[in-house]
Amino acid sequence: MEDRPVNSTARWPERLEHAATLLRAEGAAVLSLQDGTLATLFSYRIEPAVDWGELVGGDRLRAALMGDAAITTAIAAGRWGEEVAYAVIAAIERDGDRGSCLCALRHSVPFDALEIAGAYSVARFMASSIDDGRQIAAAERTGAARIAERSMRHEFAHNRDGAAMARAAALIAASIDANGASIMLVDGAELYLTASVGLPKAMLGHRQRIGEGIAGYVAQSGQAVRLSGAVRDHRFTGIDPSAGDALSIPLRVADRVIGVLNVKRSPGGDAFDDLEQTLVTDLAEELARAVGPGPAFSAPSAVTEPAAPRTDAPVERLRILCVEDHPVMRIGIQTLLEREGLIVAGISATSTEAVEQARQGIADVALVDLNLPDAEGVDVIERLHAAAPELPVVAFSVDVSPDRVRAAVRAGAIGYLNKGTPAKRVIAALRAAAAGLSALGPEEAAALAEPHDAVTLVQRAVARSLPAGFDRAPEPPPPPAERPAERSPKDALSARELELLKYLAEGYTNKEIARAMVLAEDTVKKAVQTLIAKLGATDRTHAVVLALRSDLIQ
Repeated sequence: MEDRPVNSTARWPERLEHAATLLRAEGAAVLSLQDGTLATLFSYRIEPAVDWGELVGGDRLRAALMGDAAITTAIAAGRWGEEVAYAVIAAIERDGDRGSCLCALRHSVPFDALEIAGAYSVARFMASSIDDGRQIAAAERTGAARIAERSMRHEFAHNRDGAAMARAAALIAASIDANGASIMLVDGAELYLTASVGLPKAMLGHRQRIGEGIAGYVAQSGQAVRLSGAVRDHRFTGIDPSAGDALSIPLRVADRVIGVLNVKRSPGGDAFDDLEQTLVTDLAEELARAVGPGPAFSAPSAVTEPAAPRTDAPVERLRILCVEDHPVMRIGIQTLLEREGLIVAGISATSTEAVEQARQGIADVALVDLNLPDAEGVDVIERLHAAAPELPVVAFSVDVSPDRVRAAVRAGAIGYLNKGTPAKRVIAALRAAAAGLSALGPEEAAALAEPHDAVTLVQRAVARSLPAGFDRAPEPPPPPAERPAERSPKDALSARELELLKYLAEGYTNKEIARAMVLAEDTVKKAVQTLIAKLGATDRTHAVVLALRSDLIQ
């Protein structure tokens, strides 16, 4: 387990009490293994200072941490009270020689098979809770960084002075929980310290030549640098023996480096993780855009070497129009989509705003809430289709009643997702919708239960979002002498192929299909290619359209 709390620590004693009750144990604890040492993280009716290696046995604990099932062991009388006791142990997390586990204890009666299985289930629940906590913490950190970006834009739109720079440095440090941040700008052949937080005020105005020191190297090379611990590096001169974890990011305007953003954590603090490094880079880009080579911070004679031009072709990213009236949900959705590499091209709280943005053609897919202040239910879908007929619309709602799902699809939605849908499925559905595939979750697809209604509705929704002429004419038939005996298209497909078709229609990726059908991903890939060939389709999207029109799937 990480030292940094990833979920509310106040709830862990309560969770352990519930675990002990479920397992009919007298006490329970969550243990951590780090560098060969076992320690109590949380406990219920067990002294935290227990020597677990002596009580249960270090070998048994390590076996539980490395195994895929809970184990039980006896504890000799005198080690935990006067009676013989028993322990059940199940791994929560594993990472090399580090990890955590659940340990429950009781006297006299051994744990039975059902309780051992229960301990494993409780440990899996705890692992899921930790993972959820990490995702929430990551979303909160991302949200804080996005707020800092917007605040900087607002700040520099009205002020371009030293005070604005100081506030920007403070915003950046606070958003990623850094102990210090500094902003250095290029002035001729030098960098000068324009603003800082966590550094002595006397250092403001400090200058150093470009090419000297860490910041000088970053300004000259245009390369970001991460350093941990005492700094001794052949690339630049100067030593900082008190350095903790530090990031130095170039500030770019077009092909010029106009300055350097430095953020730092004190020795002994947590290192910047991958997410924080990404957020710092984003903050540096926003700071460079906000500052720019304007009148107060110009760098007319900078001698920095321009960054080498990028040779890789830009990757086209999916543009999403988000329609959501709840402010917290808007932030959460935007954070999720941007974290997954999608572009939030527009975000609106009303159907009127959404329609105007849809008309501008800024998005590839619309993700739409059905509870807006100026539209009743599916009205917003109809208005969006009237304004932008080729824009795929995916409804996003807490209401997954069959009537609401059918109404949304009739109104033209190509997909329908519950707001409780996992993030990966939301992203997969949006990509499927952009490709012209139906984007219905399994529960929502099941809601379309009227005979033939599902085929008709989804077919219309898919066809509405496909470009003109997509459904190409089939290849000419073979000469009469070579034409095989005609069979029903459905007869030509095996039960597994029909099942595969259904998953394709629901927008599943190959990886998700492999998991659902218990197959290797390569096997699924080959099966999809074979299926496309059998149907005479050009690709998987065309295969789904043909299958829907032939009543092969419902």
